[in-house]
Amino acid sequence: MMEQESRSVLDQHFFEGLPVGILVCDHSGYIRECNTVVRNIFGYNKDELRGQPLSLLIPESIQKVHERMVESYFQKPESKLMERGRVLRGRHKLGHDLHLNIGLSFRRKGGDVEAIASISNVTERIEAERKVERNRNLLGEIRQLMLDHLKDPDSDEIYYRMLSTFLDYTNSPLGFIGELGEDSERLTIRAITDISWDAWSRNWLSGVEKGISTFDRMDSLYGAAIRTGKPVIANHGTADERSSGSLPGGHSPIHRFLGIPLVYQGRTIAIAVAGNSMEPYTEESLIELHALTEAMAGIMAGRQERKNLVQSRKKLEEQERRFRSLVENARDLIGVFDLNNRIQYSTPAQQALLGYTQADLEGMDAAELVHPDDRPRVLRLVEQLVSGDLIPPDVRYRYKHKNGSYRILEGTFRLDYDIADEPMLVVNARDITELEYYQTSLLRTVANLQSESAAKNRFMAKLSHEIRTPLNAILGLTDLLLRENMDSEHEQLLKVIHSSGDTLLRLLSDLLEATQLESEELNLRMEPLRLRDILEHTLLAYQYNARRYDRTFEFSISDSVPTRAIGDAGRIKQMVTNLVSNAIKYAEKGFIRVTVEQVPARREDHIRLSIAVSDTGAGIPAEEHENIFRIFSRVRRQGDDVVPGVGLGLYIVQQLAQKMDGTVFVESPSRMLREEFPECVGTDFRLEIEVRKSAESEVADVTELPDNPQFQEAPRILVAEDNPSNQILMERMLAEMNCQVRIVPDGDSACKQATSESYDLIILDINMPGLNGFEAARIIRSANSDVPIIALSAAAEDPSEEKLHAAGMTLYLVKPVWQASLFRVIRELTGKN
Repeated sequence: MMEQESRSVLDQHFFEGLPVGILVCDHSGYIRECNTVVRNIFGYNKDELRGQPLSLLIPESIQKVHERMVESYFQKPESKLMERGRVLRGRHKLGHDLHLNIGLSFRRKGGDVEAIASISNVTERIEAERKVERNRNLLGEIRQLMLDHLKDPDSDEIYYRMLSTFLDYTNSPLGFIGELGEDSERLTIRAITDISWDAWSRNWLSGVEKGISTFDRMDSLYGAAIRTGKPVIANHGTADERSSGSLPGGHSPIHRFLGIPLVYQGRTIAIAVAGNSMEPYTEESLIELHALTEAMAGIMAGRQERKNLVQSRKKLEEQERRFRSLVENARDLIGVFDLNNRIQYSTPAQQALLGYTQADLEGMDAAELVHPDDRPRVLRLVEQLVSGDLIPPDVRYRYKHKNGSYRILEGTFRLDYDIADEPMLVVNARDITELEYYQTSLLRTVANLQSESAAKNRFMAKLSHEIRTPLNAILGLTDLLLRENMDSEHEQLLKVIHSSGDTLLRLLSDLLEATQLESEELNLRMEPLRLRDILEHTLLAYQYNARRYDRTFEFSISDSVPTRAIGDAGRIKQMVTNLVSNAIKYAEKGFIRVTVEQVPARREDHIRLSIAVSDTGAGIPAEEHENIFRIFSRVRRQGDDVVPGVGLGLYIVQQLAQKMDGTVFVESPSRMLREEFPECVGTDFRLEIEVRKSAESEVADVTELPDNPQFQEAPRILVAEDNPSNQILMERMLAEMNCQVRIVPDGDSACKQATSESYDLIILDINMPGLNGFEAARIIRSANSDVPIIALSAAAEDPSEEKLHAAGMTLYLVKPVWQASLFRVIRELTGKN
């Protein structure tokens, strides 16, 4: 007994010292002993294996076979290598397989036989060999994919071959390859495993072959791989936090997911996706797949580049066809010449325009066809171009037609180079013979029109003077007579004369104003004015006028409208007058309302006024809204012919408004009176103008004058007026004001009187025989620098401030002159009370 125990201890120490695993079992297949190497190979602690069946260390799939082998061995024990040295499988405590080399021996112990197994773990070697073999096979697959792609670069079969290889090496049953669009928001599916489950999914799957099936869920796992440009491993499938978790109804569940971006030259161009592998996807598998995914990216990029190249080639061919068609059908002449002026090429237009065929021009010196007078200039320009100097972009010259006549060409000369890098001259020219003729005719016509326009303006200026001069006498004298006591019949007749003259004056003023506006010769008189007073007085006058025509007239001026401003008072009054008088004329037995308010200005230091004139008249058809602002334009309606007017008022309003940085709008039917007068059509005119802001001190207060104003101390006044009627008028008007008046008929007499006697004020008519008003003023001013000089004008245009000051004049008045206005001016300039 003691001898057996001693041998057992000896065996145990002997086994522990061996570099291989030693395991002892009995004939029943139970483990008696094992050394540390065995325990380390199988992953067990000390004493965990003693007494356990050998089946614990054998994979379940081969346990039955192993039991029969154990039974057979103990029937005839011998020392040998199991399975002749082949690698056998074992099972680790953690459940994974091991690869083992096992040698067998036996010993007799008492009446029993024990088997002794020497065990070597060759798992790492086997796995390394398998990995090498796997990589060798993978490289072979990659090589075949590249060959297939090069053999048929347009075949879509390569996508499915790549997908098949990718799924084989990831041990995955599901997957797809998707190509990223230019917007990086959509995948075009190039290959996919068939997991269709209904008609919709089968229809979608059929679109893959046509290249129309897409994925666009960028909140998915494949979207995460695309967004980050990095592989995504999700061994919990759609339960992963990076996934939206949603799949189409009927789609197979995704338990595991692997998405690898296919990156080419730093840009993600596609993605390869695998799913539902039996084993978890690992970072190690990514390393193994790197060569494959690199090759797949290269193939995908190559296909994209080829596709782009084909498209570019088609586009280039199409552009070439279009260019050739454009050149061959161009009406312009395009010629290519060498530096000796020999014609190398010309477009077919050459024959159509100049009569030459290509054969006629071949080898010809093009300079010989240029007109002799133009030839030196053209050759000089060509020399400058060849020397690198700038030449004009358009060159005009005459070119000889085949029939001997000359055509006028306008061409662009450019230096270029052919394929052999030889310089050549390219000329693109067009025939402008007819255009030159039309331009010359047009310039002649424009010159004639300008001459006619100037003549018309001179005529209008003369007409203004010739009509205003007698009108001044008519209106002035009737105004004086109306101040006298007379019977009612004579008073009525005088009022008719005065009213008719006033109408004629307004018509003349409108006509002259329109002429000046049309020729852009009208200038605004910017002077301090009492804005509210001008508006109120103008509108109050029309209240009386409206009652005469059986109209109801209302107006309101907002408190926001300032009292003072700087602008052209006459033009403002004229625009308001034209709009209101139109409303009164056309709103038969109707209602007119005028509202004036301040609106936001468009320029600093300015006031913008909105003047709305609304009436309940017959309205203006929409198609006439633009026409009514044209010169001499009127709305043509039945009954309108009896309404006086020539169609100048609205034209003048629009032109003056634009000069005041404003505008005028028309709206018909009326929007402002619609609720009050629903049965009427009506019209709204809204005028907007801008005037400059004014300090309070810039506008003097205007005191009311009595009906017959007179000076307490008689001022001495010299008047130069050549018209006898106006002489009488001025003498009577000034005498009634208690002025001492001296009337002279011309400028020469005015100069003599002004230098021989002392006067408080001098009035000079501008247009007089001999010395005119300006010339006389200069002479008088040179002798007397203090006396105020007033210019009296009946011309179409107001003299400029510069012209007045240059002549030494103080200010000017326009005929007809009213007594009240004249009194104010004399009082202001002389200081007389």
